[in-house]
Amino acid sequence: MADGPAGGGKIPEPTGGRQPAKNPDKTPDPTGDDDDLDDFLLESTYGKISIWMRLGYFLLLAGIAAMVGYLVLLVVFPEKFASQDWIGEKSQKTKTGTSIAVDLTLLKSFKIGGLSMSFTPEEARRTFPSLSLTANPNFGPSDQVAQFGHYRHHDGEYKVFFRGPKQGNRLFKVESRHTYSKISYLELLTELSGRYGKPQKSDCGAQEKQIGISCELYWRMSETLVSAKILTTAPKGGGPSVTELFMQATDIRTNIYFSRLKIQLEDREEEAKKKRDFKDVKTGK
Repeated sequence: MADGPAGGGKIPEPTGGRQPAKNPDKTPDPTGDDDDLDDFLLESTYGKISIWMRLGYFLLLAGIAAMVGYLVLLVVFPEKFASQDWIGEKSQKTKTGTSIAVDLTLLKSFKIGGLSMSFTPEEARRTFPSLSLTANPNFGPSDQVAQFGHYRHHDGEYKVFFRGPKQGNRLFKVESRHTYSKISYLELLTELSGRYGKPQKSDCGAQEKQIGISCELYWRMSETLVSAKILTTAPKGGGPSVTELFMQATDIRTNIYFSRLKIQLEDREEEAKKKRDFKDVKTGK
């Protein structure tokens, strides 16, 4: 019998060499320290993605890219890609210029149905070529409406009223009517409150002669009176309800306001002309 190592110790196991092969069919224990746990979870989660899931991920990324692109276009070109007005603007938009004609055109008031208060019939027709105009046979001291106009916009019917020549043929009142089958009166109340704020006066109640709800709202702004009537009715025999929205906006600026505005613009134009003439003389032109 051969003698063992000195000191009677155990024979040390080799530190190097080939390790036992891992069992590919082994399912790792999630509660243990198995080195294959991460690989197993990764394969279980991503190794079985079907073609439909890949297509879904692609469409999701394409949708996000489209939304980002639309936001960029909305910021760069707001006039072309912003949503169009169908009820009215929340705030007034004014621009300045040096020409009297340009200023009188751009210094508008409240906007509704794509038109601004103080538009002339020609300006309104340039905006809506389908606008039909009719002279008022009763125009005179007792009836200040010189022309009526009708057009359609955003699936609604609009009626516009213009002053006479002595008052610049200005648009001073707009009425509209929309009918909805999938929008409730609560949604319209929310939309109107978001645009014009809390109404100065409101009255809502149930209809007596038919099944329905009626709400009337009023706002007074610095230059415009706005009223809205929301009427929701349901057939007595059953069926879907219908909601109608009636809007009216009236320009309350007086003739004195426009006379003073015209004088101010003429003075501004005269001052600008003097500056241009002085500059031409100074430069020897």
